[in-house]
Amino acid sequence: MNPKLPFNSINLLRMPISLGSDDQTKLIEAMTPAIWEEGLDVRDATKVLMLLTKAGFDAESLAAKAQEPAIKQAVIDSTKKAFERGVLGIPTFFIGEQMFFVKELLGQIEEMLENS
Repeated sequence: MNPKLPFNSINLLRMPISLGSDDQTKLIEAMTPAIWEEGLDVRDATKVLMLLTKAGFDAESLAAKAQEPAIKQAVIDSTKKAFERGVLGIPTFFIGEQMFFVKELLGQIEEMLENS
C-alpha cells in the first residue's frame, strides 16, 4: 500500500493512453512497482519525471501529452467502459466475461489462458 494514499492519479492514468502499446507496457512496468511496492510519492512531480526519464521516456513530453484534450477524453471514455463492465481497480483482468482482480490471481489467469 502506498503510504501517500489517497492521491490524485489522473495524470498517471493519462500518460499510458498517449503511448503505443509497447511503450504503455514499458511505462506500466516502471510505474507500478515504484508506486505500489516502493511507495513513490506521485504528488511530487519531480520524482515522477525522474522515474519516467530513468525508464527511458521523454518525461516533459509525456507530461505535456497528458494534458491534451483528446487524451483527457480517452481516459473519460475508458473509465466509463471499465465502470460499466464492473472493474474494481488495478489490476483487473478479463478472460471472456470472467473478471480477475488483484495480482494474487495471476496464476489462475495463466492457467486459464494455457487451457483455452
